[in-house]
Amino acid sequence: MSKDDIDYDLRGYWLNGGHKSEAAGHMPDTYKKPNHPTFSNESVYHGKPDSRGGKFDGGAWEGDDKTGWTFKPTHHMLSRTHKLENLKRYMAENEKGVKLVLPIPYRQP
Repeated sequence: MSKDDIDYDLRGYWLNGGHKSEAAGHMPDTYKKPNHPTFSNESVYHGKPDSRGGKFDGGAWEGDDKTGWTFKPTHHMLSRTHKLENLKRYMAENEKGVKLVLPIPYRQP
C-alpha cells in the first residue's frame, strides 16, 4: 500500500474518470480523505459522518496562482484529526509558498 492509498482515495479517483496526466502530478482535492494534511471542503468526504458522531469538516483553499494561495484548516481538523505541528511541517515540505492561516480564535488543544 502506498502513502497515497492511505490519505487519498485513488480508487474513487480512477472510477470517477481520473486522468493519468493529473495522477502524475497534483490531483484535485475531490478524493482527499479526512486524514490528508490538506483535507478540504472540496473533498467528497467533507460533511460525511465521523466516528465520534460529528462530521468531517475540511479546510479551505483560497487564492490563485497569480496572487498566491492560503490554506485555512478548521477547528475540527486541528482538534480531532491534525496536529498543528504536523500540519506546519507538511506545509513547509510539500506546499512551499502557501500561507497557513489558522482559524480565529485558535487555542492549541
